[in-house]
Amino acid sequence: LETCQAAGHTLVTDFNAQTSRGNVAGPYHFNIDERGRRASAYASLLEPIQNAPNVKVITRATARRLRKDHGRGVGVEYVVDDDDDAVVVRPRRGVALAAGALNTPRLLLASDLGGRRVGQNLHDHPVVPLKLRLSTEAFYRTPGPFAAFSENGAETLWASPGTSVGAFLRSSKCEANAPADLQLTLFAPGQEEPHVDEVLADKEKSREFFVKRDALVTVALLRPQARHSIELNVSDPYGPPLIRRGPQDPTWYQPPRCPESFCRTDTAWVEDSDAAVLLEGIDFVARLTETPPLNGAVDVVDKPPPTDDTARLAWVRARALTNSHWVGTAAMGDRKDDVVDGDLRLRDEPSVVVADASAIPAIPNGNVHTTVLVVAARAAEALLRTSPLYNDWN
Repeated sequence: LETCQAAGHTLVTDFNAQTSRGNVAGPYHFNIDERGRRASAYASLLEPIQNAPNVKVITRATARRLRKDHGRGVGVEYVVDDDDDAVVVRPRRGVALAAGALNTPRLLLASDLGGRRVGQNLHDHPVVPLKLRLSTEAFYRTPGPFAAFSENGAETLWASPGTSVGAFLRSSKCEANAPADLQLTLFAPGQEEPHVDEVLADKEKSREFFVKRDALVTVALLRPQARHSIELNVSDPYGPPLIRRGPQDPTWYQPPRCPESFCRTDTAWVEDSDAAVLLEGIDFVARLTETPPLNGAVDVVDKPPPTDDTARLAWVRARALTNSHWVGTAAMGDRKDDVVDGDLRLRDEPSVVVADASAIPAIPNGNVHTTVLVVAARAAEALLRTSPLYNDWN
């Protein structure tokens, strides 16, 4: 954080404040409950009511499709433990889909609901992980989570993923008054992180990586141009859907666009303009390592080749990974062919609401979890409005 400040960033305590739209750095916030644990949506919203008489949780169940039977409304067909015997439940008020931006469109496609835009507009925050080699104890001036664990017990360890700091910055493509279009996140030694598993392709190597003097910085693109789609697997319509990443051009994985064996077929699709913005973030991290007080303490292990722009952009495309921030596959909007309306109801079946990231038409400028909770609350309200008791509750 001190180095970001020296590089011209403003230190902030709240990334969501209006003054935090530009080049800023600071800590990430986490919802910590009175027990000292991360307060997930389950722990905060479902766990307290799971024994209520009007709540029934069915585990190991897989929703297969929605069934619209003439005169009987919409039912949900599911199986338990992959049993061949399907069960159909018929709600009295409505159905809320919350299977996520990959599986909610699969459910709609298998049910022939939602219209022609279902599964389109899939996008994410593509991210490039950069490994930092630590060369001094100066990086450890603040005790990490394992030090807190040894002193205060297990609950402290699980309250935070570690050194939870990051930065937002504007690329040269960003308009002056627009929010930042790049996000940096630091993962300190002693943490496990899915992106490291991706890079090393080996969980054991990932653990070894983190207990040594290596840290990780991820560079994420916040407003990507690339769009993908979800399709039904016709040979297994109730199984995992097919993800169609970007343009279906077989030359994507061939030189010179993707010159290295690292470029696997699950590498994130990014447009050339996306790769150029990511490259600016990568170059910023390189400059940080040469700026006091961080200079001399770390080195960037993986860097783009110091050659021409074509090779540098190919390096970025080969290393861009998906970031599990998928949104947009059942997007809300005002057009008649948008999947859901402003109340998150399916346009062709208003008794069904979408209560997850599928409904978000454009990805937020940062982690999407809070936005998903807002969508879910809106969907819940839409269902409640159909109850005769709604006015009493309000």
